[in-house]
Amino acid sequence: MERTRGARSGRPFPPVAERFERLEEALQIVLQMWSGKRAPYQGKHYQLAETLNSPQPLTQPHPPILIGGSGEKKTLRLVAQYADACNLFAAPDMDVIRHKLDVLKAHCEHLGRDYAMIEKTTLGTAWLAPGHMSAADVIRTLPAAVQHRHPASYLQHAQCPRDCTPGDIWQGDHPGSGRVISLGWPRTGFELAG
Repeated sequence: MERTRGARSGRPFPPVAERFERLEEALQIVLQMWSGKRAPYQGKHYQLAETLNSPQPLTQPHPPILIGGSGEKKTLRLVAQYADACNLFAAPDMDVIRHKLDVLKAHCEHLGRDYAMIEKTTLGTAWLAPGHMSAADVIRTLPAAVQHRHPASYLQHAQCPRDCTPGDIWQGDHPGSGRVISLGWPRTGFELAG
């Protein structure tokens, strides 16, 4: 699959290990750029005479970094080292999510990072048969650990598939699948208690 993907797009598609190396270097580069420090960057994959970002971002110290994924060795270590938020790809299995959060916590402890400073999220979609659960029903059945801080705001947007803002819940019709409800990120999406 790795080779097929690259061949289809006509662009190089490096192996997973190299893609993670490149991701980590990219994170180091943007953090250096956003710091305002003009300095060279010398990595294995990227070399820059200087890292420059002008104008600097309005969000200080930098725009939030979200890393999505659930890989225990690389992805969650990158979250612990660089990210302000993570989006776990383990929904809706709460046991798996708890385990991933424990792994993230261990990475944070190893790196001396405050685990509580990382926003923990997950993205989930519930496919519903016609005439069954409503958006409000789904929200009420979510475990407390994944309920939105303000569930009422989800309900206000329960019919807005095109006009929702990030983090809203919406329900609508999906061709061939019945009703769909999406719970989204960022910031206003449901947050995992960890």
